[in-house]
Amino acid sequence: MFIQELANIYSKIPYLNEIIPFYEISPQIELFLNQEIRLGANNLNPYRFSYKFAHDPKDVINLFIAFSASDGPLKRMYRYECSECEETNILSDEEIKNFKCYNCYFDGDMEKKEFLDNVKVIFEIKQPYLKEVKNRLKDQASSDIKSSQSGEAKLGSPTLKEIFEMNRLAKQPLDNELERLEEYIFRSLSRGLSSI
Repeated sequence: MFIQELANIYSKIPYLNEIIPFYEISPQIELFLNQEIRLGANNLNPYRFSYKFAHDPKDVINLFIAFSASDGPLKRMYRYECSECEETNILSDEEIKNFKCYNCYFDGDMEKKEFLDNVKVIFEIKQPYLKEVKNRLKDQASSDIKSSQSGEAKLGSPTLKEIFEMNRLAKQPLDNELERLEEYIFRSLSRGLSSI
Protein backbone atom coordinates (compact mmCIF):
# COMPACT_ATOMS: atom_id res chain seq x y z
CA MET A 1 0.00 0.00 0.00
CA PHE A 2 2.81 2.47 0.93
CA ILE A 3 4.81 1.72 -2.22
CA GLN A 4 1.66 1.88 -4.35
CA GLU A 5 1.00 5.39 -3.01
CA LEU A 6 4.55 6.38 -3.93
CA ALA A 7 3.97 5.01 -7.45
CA ASN A 8 0.84 7.17 -7.69
CA ILE A 9 2.79 10.24 -6.59
CA TYR A 10 5.54 9.50 -9.13
CA SER A 11 2.91 9.22 -11.89
CA LYS A 12 1.41 12.59 -10.89
CA ILE A 13 4.83 14.29 -10.65
CA PRO A 14 7.05 12.75 -13.37
CA TYR A 15 9.83 15.16 -12.40
CA LEU A 16 10.50 12.95 -9.35
CA ASN A 17 12.07 10.34 -11.66
CA GLU A 18 14.76 12.91 -12.46
CA ILE A 19 15.57 13.22 -8.77
CA ILE A 20 15.71 9.50 -7.91
CA PRO A 21 14.01 7.07 -10.31
CA PHE A 22 11.09 5.11 -8.87
CA TYR A 23 12.64 1.74 -9.76
CA GLU A 24 15.63 2.70 -7.59
CA ILE A 25 13.82 4.28 -4.65
CA SER A 26 11.01 1.73 -4.35
CA PRO A 27 13.03 -1.18 -2.89
CA GLN A 28 15.14 1.21 -0.82
CA ILE A 29 12.19 2.94 0.80
CA GLU A 30 10.51 -0.39 1.51
CA LEU A 31 13.63 -1.72 3.22
CA PHE A 32 14.11 1.52 5.13
CA LEU A 33 10.45 1.63 6.17
CA ASN A 34 10.59 -1.93 7.48
CA GLN A 35 13.82 -1.30 9.39
CA GLU A 36 12.64 1.95 10.95
CA ILE A 37 9.30 0.49 12.07
CA ARG A 38 11.06 -2.54 13.54
CA LEU A 39 13.17 -0.11 15.55
CA GLY A 40 9.96 1.47 16.84
CA ALA A 41 9.93 4.61 14.71
CA ASN A 42 6.72 6.23 13.56
CA ASN A 43 8.48 8.66 11.27
CA LEU A 44 11.09 8.63 8.54
CA ASN A 45 14.18 10.84 8.58
CA PRO A 46 15.36 11.99 5.13
CA TYR A 47 18.92 12.44 6.39
CA ARG A 48 19.09 8.86 7.69
CA PHE A 49 17.65 7.61 4.41
CA SER A 50 20.12 9.61 2.31
CA TYR A 51 23.02 8.43 4.48
CA LYS A 52 21.96 4.79 4.33
CA PHE A 53 21.48 4.71 0.54
CA ALA A 54 24.09 7.31 -0.49
CA HIS A 55 21.64 9.81 -1.99
CA ASP A 56 22.03 13.57 -1.91
CA PRO A 57 20.07 14.78 1.16
CA LYS A 58 18.47 17.58 -0.89
CA ASP A 59 17.08 15.01 -3.33
CA VAL A 60 15.64 12.90 -0.53
CA ILE A 61 14.10 15.94 1.17
CA ASN A 62 12.44 16.85 -2.15
CA LEU A 63 10.98 13.34 -2.37
CA PHE A 64 9.77 13.42 1.23
CA ILE A 65 8.06 16.76 0.55
CA ALA A 66 6.19 15.15 -2.34
CA PHE A 67 5.42 12.04 -0.26
CA SER A 68 3.96 14.25 2.50
CA ALA A 69 1.55 16.20 0.30
CA SER A 70 -2.07 15.86 1.40
CA ASP A 71 -2.69 12.55 -0.39
CA GLY A 72 0.74 11.04 0.37
CA PRO A 73 1.62 8.32 2.88
CA LEU A 74 3.64 10.70 5.07
CA LYS A 75 2.46 13.65 7.15
CA ARG A 76 4.62 16.66 7.96
CA MET A 77 4.78 17.63 11.61
CA TYR A 78 6.83 20.47 13.06
CA ARG A 79 8.94 20.20 16.21
CA TYR A 80 9.75 23.43 17.97
CA GLU A 81 11.17 24.32 21.37
CA CYS A 82 9.53 27.38 22.93
CA SER A 83 12.06 30.13 23.66
CA GLU A 84 10.16 31.13 26.82
CA CYS A 85 9.64 27.83 28.68
CA GLU A 86 11.79 25.47 26.54
CA GLU A 87 8.86 23.06 26.12
CA THR A 88 8.96 21.00 22.91
CA ASN A 89 5.87 21.45 20.75
CA ILE A 90 4.85 19.09 17.93
CA LEU A 91 2.55 20.92 15.52
CA SER A 92 0.53 20.11 12.40
CA ASP A 93 0.32 22.41 9.35
CA GLU A 94 -2.75 24.11 10.79
CA GLU A 95 -1.31 24.43 14.30
CA ILE A 96 1.90 26.07 13.10
CA LYS A 97 -0.15 28.78 11.38
CA ASN A 98 -1.60 29.71 14.76
CA PHE A 99 1.54 28.95 16.72
CA LYS A 100 1.24 29.18 20.46
CA CYS A 101 3.22 27.13 22.98
CA TYR A 102 1.09 24.39 24.51
CA ASN A 103 2.75 24.88 27.89
CA CYS A 104 3.07 28.65 28.47
CA TYR A 105 0.90 29.96 25.59
CA PHE A 106 3.72 32.22 24.33
CA ASP A 107 3.11 33.13 20.69
CA GLY A 108 5.98 35.50 19.89
CA ASP A 109 8.47 32.97 18.52
CA MET A 110 7.04 33.03 14.99
CA GLU A 111 8.00 36.68 14.70
CA LYS A 112 11.69 36.00 15.32
CA LYS A 113 14.02 35.74 12.33
CA GLU A 114 15.56 32.45 13.56
CA PHE A 115 12.13 30.78 13.71
CA LEU A 116 12.57 28.94 10.38
CA ASP A 117 15.95 27.54 11.41
CA ASN A 118 14.64 26.42 14.81
CA VAL A 119 11.62 24.48 13.56
CA LYS A 120 12.48 20.88 12.68
CA VAL A 121 10.31 18.98 10.22
CA ILE A 122 9.27 15.42 11.04
CA PHE A 123 7.90 13.12 8.35
CA GLU A 124 5.44 10.93 10.22
CA ILE A 125 4.05 7.76 8.66
CA LYS A 126 0.27 8.08 8.37
CA GLN A 127 -1.62 5.57 10.52
CA PRO A 128 -3.10 3.30 7.80
CA TYR A 129 0.34 2.78 6.27
CA LEU A 130 2.03 2.31 9.63
CA LYS A 131 -0.54 -0.26 10.64
CA GLU A 132 -0.21 -2.10 7.32
CA VAL A 133 3.59 -2.35 7.62
CA LYS A 134 3.41 -3.45 11.26
CA ASN A 135 0.93 -6.19 10.37
CA ARG A 136 3.10 -7.35 7.47
CA LEU A 137 6.18 -7.40 9.69
CA LYS A 138 4.38 -9.50 12.29
CA ASP A 139 3.77 -12.12 9.62
CA GLN A 140 7.43 -12.22 8.58
CA ALA A 141 10.18 -13.91 10.50
CA SER A 142 12.08 -11.40 12.64
CA SER A 143 15.38 -12.60 11.24
CA ASP A 144 14.70 -11.18 7.75
CA ILE A 145 16.27 -7.84 8.50
CA LYS A 146 19.12 -7.28 10.90
CA SER A 147 18.92 -3.79 12.31
CA SER A 148 22.36 -2.70 13.28
CA GLN A 149 22.82 0.98 13.93
CA SER A 150 26.48 0.87 14.86
CA GLY A 151 28.53 3.30 12.80
CA GLU A 152 25.52 5.28 11.57
CA ALA A 153 25.75 9.01 11.85
CA LYS A 154 23.48 10.82 14.28
CA LEU A 155 21.53 13.04 11.95
CA GLY A 156 18.92 15.63 12.85
CA SER A 157 15.72 16.59 11.11
CA PRO A 158 15.56 19.11 8.27
CA THR A 159 14.51 22.63 9.25
CA LEU A 160 11.39 24.42 8.09
CA LYS A 161 13.66 26.80 6.18
CA GLU A 162 15.22 23.88 4.26
CA ILE A 163 11.83 22.36 3.46
CA PHE A 164 10.48 25.66 2.15
CA GLU A 165 13.61 26.17 0.05
CA MET A 166 13.50 22.68 -1.47
CA ASN A 167 9.84 23.04 -2.39
CA ARG A 168 10.46 26.47 -3.92
CA LEU A 169 13.55 25.42 -5.91
CA ALA A 170 12.07 22.24 -7.38
CA LYS A 171 11.29 22.29 -11.12
CA GLN A 172 7.64 22.26 -10.17
CA PRO A 173 6.10 22.69 -6.72
CA LEU A 174 6.13 19.38 -4.86
CA ASP A 175 3.37 20.42 -2.47
CA ASN A 176 1.06 23.40 -3.03
CA GLU A 177 -0.09 23.36 0.61
CA LEU A 178 3.52 23.85 1.67
CA GLU A 179 3.74 26.90 -0.61
CA ARG A 180 0.69 28.44 1.09
CA LEU A 181 2.15 27.67 4.53
CA GLU A 182 5.40 29.35 3.55
CA GLU A 183 3.56 32.49 2.39
CA TYR A 184 1.61 32.61 5.65
CA ILE A 185 4.68 32.20 7.84
CA PHE A 186 6.70 34.76 5.86
CA ARG A 187 3.88 37.28 6.30
CA SER A 188 3.98 36.61 10.06
CA LEU A 189 7.77 36.94 10.11
CA SER A 190 7.59 40.19 8.14
CA ARG A 191 5.07 41.66 10.60
CA GLY A 192 7.30 40.65 13.52
CA LEU A 193 10.48 42.04 12.00
CA SER A 194 8.82 45.32 10.96
CA SER A 195 7.70 45.92 14.54
CA ILE A 196 11.29 45.84 15.82
